[in-house]
Order: sequence, then structure tokens, then C-alpha cells
Amino acid sequence: MHGSSAGLSMRFPFRENWSISSSSGSYRKNLFCQGALKIGSTLVGPQSVSVPTLAVVNTADDVAPLDAVKPFIDAMPTSDARIIEYPGEIGVCLQHLGILIGREAHAKVWPDITSWIDSHR
Repeated sequence: MHGSSAGLSMRFPFRENWSISSSSGSYRKNLFCQGALKIGSTLVGPQSVSVPTLAVVNTADDVAPLDAVKPFIDAMPTSDARIIEYPGEIGVCLQHLGILIGREAHAKVWPDITSWIDSHR
């Protein structure tokens, strides 16, 4: 990651000329989900994702709530998409990451994730 006090800039290793600057407000405007994010000369969004997709959503999460994830999945051109909903766990830092690292994640979420991955091999 390269950046300055003006904003973060992310570099994608597979495309050296792709750069997203947070100083443009792209994150807060939700341009990617609207299909209006421009990376280089390419417009990207849900219409750009045509691969099998698994979204794991913590229903108690404000960072990536189901109300934001579902319309994105629905707008993708692939019909091979699944959303796993998980009610989350109580604890410091568990709202967003708890879905994958919380005490219940191993028993309740990971079996669904590994099953989906296995079905796509």
C-alpha cells in the first residue's frame, strides 16, 4: 500500500496501473457497489464480477450489512452466488471480523464456507 496524508492508495499486484485513492471519497460514495468506480480507464462494479461468489455476512455488522451486500450480489451477471448470513457474536472487534474468527465461527460458519469451496473445485 502506498499513500500520504491526503489519502490511501491501494496497488493491485496483477494490474500495476490500478490505483484507488480514498481522498476521492470513493469508499463513502459506495461507487464500487453502484458500478461507478473507475480504476484506470475501466469502470468496475457488480457487473464486473462474473465468477462464482460467496459472501459471508454478519447480520449485526455495520461495515458490510446484508442490505448493502445483497443488491451487489443480485446485480452480478453470475447466477452462481451465495450469501451466508451469520448473526454475529458479542465482543470487542467481533462485529466485522467475528464472523470468521469468533468462538462460534469454527462450528457455524466455516463448515458452510468449506462446503461451498469444495463444491466449486
